[in-house]
Amino acid sequence: MSKKGNDANSILKAARRAQDVPRPVSTESHDHISVTRTPVPQAVAAPETEKRVNVALPASTHRALKIRAATEGCSVQDLADRAIQEFLGRPS
Repeated sequence: MSKKGNDANSILKAARRAQDVPRPVSTESHDHISVTRTPVPQAVAAPETEKRVNVALPASTHRALKIRAATEGCSVQDLADRAIQEFLGRPS
């Protein structure tokens, strides 16, 4: 049985939360210490989430797809996404 918070995902989530918290920064100036707050980074648009799709293809089609991906220097996933976007009439 694992202890709560000891797995890698929990540690990464805590680190992400911690980096979003503004931290006070102390700067010494002659005879007193002034504390300033660091600005909070602006929110960046999150990338679109992905969904996994399993498709059964004839072995010859799969082989041709892998060869095409290798000759273009990209992944089968990239080729499939490009082909589906083209089929749907969307820019990739």
